[in-house]
Amino acid sequence: MRAAILAAALALGGCGPRPDAPTPALDSLLHEARTGKVERLRALIQADPGLARASWEGAQLGPVGAAAQAGHLEALRVLLDAGADPRERDQQTRTPLHHAANAAVASLLLERGVPPDVRASDGETPLMARAAFPDVAERLLQARARPDLRDREGLTALHRLVNTVRDEAPLGAAVLCAYGADPRIPDEKRQTAADLANRFVADGIGNHEQSRVLAAWLAPGGGCDALRARRSGGGPVPPEERAAAVHLARCDADNGWACGRAGFEHEHGQGVAVDLPRSAVLYRRSCDLGHPWGCYALGYSYREGTGLAKDPAQAARLFDQACAAGHPESCSQLAWHLMSGRGAPADAPRAAGLFTKACEGGEAWACWRLAEALAEGRGLPREPARAVELRRKACAGGEKRACGDRAAR
Repeated sequence: MRAAILAAALALGGCGPRPDAPTPALDSLLHEARTGKVERLRALIQADPGLARASWEGAQLGPVGAAAQAGHLEALRVLLDAGADPRERDQQTRTPLHHAANAAVASLLLERGVPPDVRASDGETPLMARAAFPDVAERLLQARARPDLRDREGLTALHRLVNTVRDEAPLGAAVLCAYGADPRIPDEKRQTAADLANRFVADGIGNHEQSRVLAAWLAPGGGCDALRARRSGGGPVPPEERAAAVHLARCDADNGWACGRAGFEHEHGQGVAVDLPRSAVLYRRSCDLGHPWGCYALGYSYREGTGLAKDPAQAARLFDQACAAGHPESCSQLAWHLMSGRGAPADAPRAAGLFTKACEGGEAWACWRLAEALAEGRGLPREPARAVELRRKACAGGEKRACGDRAAR
């Protein structure tokens, strides 16, 4: 076995690509690293400790890279503890750090001596490769990875990010900018990252919303410049503030979910100052863009008078709209209006049906409200036994008002 491994290692050191499986044992090692089956991985290494130290130079992906790419932290640790090379190179000469799936994996590789700015043959750094993975990018930047390095084509991490179609790309851009990345650096074609994003918008390339967000974010005076200006004492802008800025940018690009999230942040002061009127405006924008949670949040604002004048009728209409769009909490809130007759004509049978559906779906508040109505005979025939059952269910689901002596009656 040792002779076969040494022969494979010598073969892997050449310029040509290595066979996928020079020995069954090495093939098994790669498979267990990729799937994260730690005990089987340990057994293989215990049977032949030399396996972990075999060379994978030129392989499509070695076991350390496979474990890093899949995010299998414990499998990665087993390999490294057994002597596997944390700097192994794949066919593109990337290291496992270029493939890190999460911040924990990146941290372990950095701890084992992989430099944060280690380069592949085309000049790509791990930060360029993982710019669209915000947690990994931040861990690399915390390790002093340089955000403005360029590859052989003059591309920075921001350029590479624009070329990535991934939902978290705008947040990745915020991370880079918070650590000082410069959106004005041109590539060898004299294009900045913002120029590239604008070309994608004009040509309809990739994710249109993402390109619009990044084009605006990276433009002079945009979100990137704002975060760079906010850096104080060399430290980055807090994550909550970065996230809030990204949600506003995505809202501007007509993302209904992001508008709702931005409204929540303005209502509760997460990453921004509390601004209730602004939160209501953002909830309305979310609802107008067709996101049911935005309609729910706006309805709640109308009912409670949060950021705008109380209007129970408008609240009921919005809950009805969101309920019809499949939002369970809105159905429960609509049921409350129908049961109480506030803002909508009383309709206890319909309210009971909505409460029942929500309760069956696991919403403890709906179970409790229905229990109260059945216990007191409010609009419905009294059903004390069912009320007790519903109170117990609500209490078990976390609705504390349903617990205690009343739940047992």
